[in-house]
Amino acid sequence: MNKLINLLALLCIASAQYPPGWNYGPFFYLPYSASQPTEKEKSEFVYRMGPEATAIALGSHISCLKELKATSQRFADATKKFETVQMELAGDISNIKSEIKKLMETVTGVEDLKNKFDVNTNDLAQMQNKIADLATELKASSGASSIGRMPKTCKDLHEIGHKKSGFYSVMGNKQVESVYCDFTKQTNDPAFQNFIGYIDVKSSPVYFHAQLKKTFTSANSGVPFDTLKLNVGNAMSPSTGIFTAPKTGTYFFAFSGIPEPWPNRVALQMKTAGADWITIAEGYGAAIHGTFSVQSTTQLRQGDQIRVLLLSGGIVDWGRSQNNFVGWLLKEDIFEIL
Repeated sequence: MNKLINLLALLCIASAQYPPGWNYGPFFYLPYSASQPTEKEKSEFVYRMGPEATAIALGSHISCLKELKATSQRFADATKKFETVQMELAGDISNIKSEIKKLMETVTGVEDLKNKFDVNTNDLAQMQNKIADLATELKASSGASSIGRMPKTCKDLHEIGHKKSGFYSVMGNKQVESVYCDFTKQTNDPAFQNFIGYIDVKSSPVYFHAQLKKTFTSANSGVPFDTLKLNVGNAMSPSTGIFTAPKTGTYFFAFSGIPEPWPNRVALQMKTAGADWITIAEGYGAAIHGTFSVQSTTQLRQGDQIRVLLLSGGIVDWGRSQNNFVGWLLKEDIFEIL
């Protein structure tokens, strides 16, 4: 900047000189390296110029200096503004660099997320494959299976697919049996299967209660009944007094009544497909108006029949429900029908 000011000063000085041809002071136009004028030449020059020319020359110098000062001030202001802009630009550059750094960090974070996403996607694909494999195994293990018959032992249950130890029902000889299966044991281990007991399973219940509320004295005849309190299974015919077994199993029967005239005898008889009426139990009443009874637990096959036969004497009732015949199915041979 100093060089520029010096250059402007020289230009102002040069512009204030008198042009060539004016013969006021020719030594002013001599080169700066020429010899200096003598005192006499100076005096003559000043005398010839006079005060007015001197004032004009000085005014020209002052105007040039003022313009130079204004130009210098404008240059200083421009320099200050340039420095301000330069500082602002430097701040903007710093902010841009900071934003670029943040952007690069964001890009890096996005790349990391992308990599994690890719890893998670691979893990998910592997998990889906494992789930599909497990589903296939589960389907294969839980698919329907059979040994072609009802299971009789824990070993049969194991072959069907049971894996959890616990209580199970299996097919016994004639009844359903309850067993505990310990599937953590080998099948040949005595503790693999433990018998618990029998399960009372009936395809349908069978029981009856018949009453005779009048006097009956027909010897060697089956006792009929005029009232049915219960007849579940419809196996008892009151008019004939005959019970027909609807299914194979073990039954219980009991008859009790009042004898008159006495002594009297009654028999509980059974008829099968291969044998006519045979006595399976007999009751005897010796005292007048005393109670006599007969009971039996017997095995019947489907279609076998039971009746009460009056052998001698008579049976009396005064409308007080004193003569009763009951029976029910104790245990059904369930596997006879399967």
